Amino acid sequence: MWPFPKKAAKSFSNTMPIEKWGGSYFYPVGSANTLFSDKTFEAFNKVPEVNAVLNYRASAKKNVVYRTVNKITGEDSTSPNARKVLKLLNNPNFFQDGKEFIRQSSLWHDITGNEYLYFQKPVGFKPINSKQIFTLPPQNVDIKLINEGAFFFITPEDVKINYTIKINNTDLLLPTENIVHLNDNRVNTSQANDNLLKGESKLKALSAPINNIIAAYEARNVFLVNRGALGILSNSSKDGIGGTAPLDEKEKGRLQEEFKKYGVQKNQWHTIITNMSLTWQQMSVDIDKLKVFEEVEEDFYKICDSFGVSKDLFSSKKGTTFNNQSSGERRFYESTIIPETLEKTGSLNQYFQTGKDTWEIRGDYSHLPIFSENIKERSQSLQTIVNALSKALEDGAISLEQYQAELQKFGI
Repeated sequence: MWPFPKKAAKSFSNTMPIEKWGGSYFYPVGSANTLFSDKTFEAFNKVPEVNAVLNYRASAKKNVVYRTVNKITGEDSTSPNARKVLKLLNNPNFFQDGKEFIRQSSLWHDITGNEYLYFQKPVGFKPINSKQIFTLPPQNVDIKLINEGAFFFITPEDVKINYTIKINNTDLLLPTENIVHLNDNRVNTSQANDNLLKGESKLKALSAPINNIIAAYEARNVFLVNRGALGILSNSSKDGIGGTAPLDEKEKGRLQEEFKKYGVQKNQWHTIITNMSLTWQQMSVDIDKLKVFEEVEEDFYKICDSFGVSKDLFSSKKGTTFNNQSSGERRFYESTIIPETLEKTGSLNQYFQTGKDTWEIRGDYSHLPIFSENIKERSQSLQTIVNALSKALEDGAISLEQYQAELQKFGI
């Protein structure tokens, strides 16, 4: 029998209004059962800088090669269960391959601070019998800790957690044992029994720079599309006694209509030709003086820093060189992507209970070009070490056990 979700006994949806703080996207700090606002998705969909950083992270994560390896030798495991899990990770469900699955999970994780993996398996069967994996839309999932009292005093055997997903305005209860939940830590709490199970999006702390970027784009858009009065066009001809001849209302209207034909866009006239004596007084704003480009760049760097992405990875950055990009990409993988992948594979190993087996799931990025130099250097160092150890062993300076002990430092 398959675990068809059933209607929850009680809805845990949050109807708390969004706090209007400087155009902020987010709920007030310290809410206990907060469902993330769809404004975080609006930030991703409408702010190019947010979109660029999160998509770059998702593209980097999908480069992982999952392996099921022997814990002792590090070689690919021949266990039937290991091969079964590897096949599932590479083909998680009926409409996604492994790469697309990872991209979508990464984007939802970064946008909402939560990633829910739902493993489809028959009721009562072991995790190894999972048939499909789905990444659930976090904006439709809620968590409720059923235990009463302080969060920190609940014992593992007494924990009761309900996961519900909203489908057609109905909260459906999901089997807790079928869920792997990865999240960004929740740090804003008002009391000890707050729901710390649900993570917080990093975008929440970035509300100020995101709003600044939106304001900067709006300013540039207004300037380019509807720039308002660019200047004053006045009559400079003189009447019979030397005074300025005023324009009548009919003539003003005619000049306004004529002026609409001129501009810098396609199918507009670029040069004014008239037999009237007119004077032009400039009024337009210099967009460079508004510093909107500098503001967007600085706010973009704040987004990069928050998500662990080096700004050198984006070719549009001034002064970026190929060497900067190459070293920045390697640092990005080593300090951000690989640690996050280790966290995810750790959760997958826990779900599949590989602690009891001789094999485990690992994520590998060594095939990427940025690590080829590392492999070359490692190979050269290993060759030098082996030659030295072999000579020492031949001369009787070390024992075979000492020889093997040194090689183990290189993972051999």
